Amino acid sequence: MSSRAFAVAGLACGTCLAELMDAVRAVPGVIGVGVTLVHGAPSALTVTALGPVPTEQIAAAVTKVGFTFAPLDAPVPDTPGVAATRTLPPSH
Repeated sequence: MSSRAFAVAGLACGTCLAELMDAVRAVPGVIGVGVTLVHGAPSALTVTALGPVPTEQIAAAVTKVGFTFAPLDAPVPDTPGVAATRTLPPSH
């Protein structure tokens, strides 16, 4: 299992957050999605997968639901905000 961090801009509400998390969770191999929501700044997206998942697939899922995606070169810093993490069982 591995976790990677990305930046997502454009999140403004709980509905946006749920839509983003559902879209990323639908990427094959993804088993967990966490978001630290920061209003007025890019939010931190953490993706946990069973194996390698191409960044392009995660970027496509993020942009498909209308948000701006950027990879992070450093670990996600602790930022003030509201953290929301939801781990879903594997889809069949």
